Amino acid sequence: MSNLTTLGSLGFIPTYRVFDEFDTLFDTLLGDRKSGTRSLVSTPRVNVEETTSGYDIHMAAPGLSRSDFKIHTDGGHLTVSVEKSEKDDKTNFLTREYSYTSFSRSWKLPTNANPEGIGARYEAGVLTVSVPTNSKKSSRFEIKVE
Repeated sequence: MSNLTTLGSLGFIPTYRVFDEFDTLFDTLLGDRKSGTRSLVSTPRVNVEETTSGYDIHMAAPGLSRSDFKIHTDGGHLTVSVEKSEKDDKTNFLTREYSYTSFSRSWKLPTNANPEGIGARYEAGVLTVSVPTNSKKSSRFEIKVE
């Protein structure tokens, strides 16, 4: 498992900025004053498991559908992201505490990762991305969620 490195452990934290925490806090407390909506911006928890054929990344992401996930590799990195907006113009909400979800998680792939063999499945609120390993070099590939 030492070959699969998170960007955070390398000093790169693309989904976290100090002032985002303040923005999220104020958005949560105040919401959007005009529409009464609030955003849900969170980063799902992840477990990374080393297997005999590579690595499995298990991401807890309930309430989403397969089509919400965008998964790709580029420059030796694997990125999983979601941007989902729920629009319902037929309902007159007095308060709306959820209407938008977005997040992005990235990992540096090991040098022996096989990007062509990466697969993903979404089942019971958990996205599992399987990263097989071999001796090929990485480049950019799109991964479909089954």
